[in-house]
Amino acid sequence: MEELKLKISLLIRIIDVMRKLLRLQTQSDKLKIQEMIKRVAKEYEVDEDLALRVAKCESNFNPKAKNTRGNTPPDSIDRGLFMWNSHWHPEISDECAYNPKCATRKFCKAVKEGNLSWWNPSRHCWGE
Repeated sequence: MEELKLKISLLIRIIDVMRKLLRLQTQSDKLKIQEMIKRVAKEYEVDEDLALRVAKCESNFNPKAKNTRGNTPPDSIDRGLFMWNSHWHPEISDECAYNPKCATRKFCKAVKEGNLSWWNPSRHCWGE
C-alpha cells in the first residue's frame, strides 16, 4: 500500500511538471505570434497595438482557434487568429485563416482598406 502511495505521489509530481512545461510552451508560442503580428503590421503600416488587441480578443493568439457557436449563418465557422468567418469571407481559405502570417496579412489589408468594422462585434474587447 505504501509503495502504491509513493507511485501515485510521483505521478502527480510528473503531471504537475508537464503542466508547467506546457504553459511555458504556450507562452513562448504566444510571444512568437505576437512578434510576427508586430512585424506584419509594421510592414503594412497598420497600428501594431491594434492588430495585437484584435488578435488577443478574437483568439487569444491561438492560430488554431475555431468557433461554430452563435454564428450567422449557423453553419459558418470563425477561424484562426482573427477569426475569419467562412461565410462572410469565402475568399480566405482554411489554409490562410489558420496560417498566422497569412491571416495577419489579410487583417492588415482589410484595415488599410477601411474594413476594421468587420471586427465590430468584438470591439468592446479591443476598442479604444
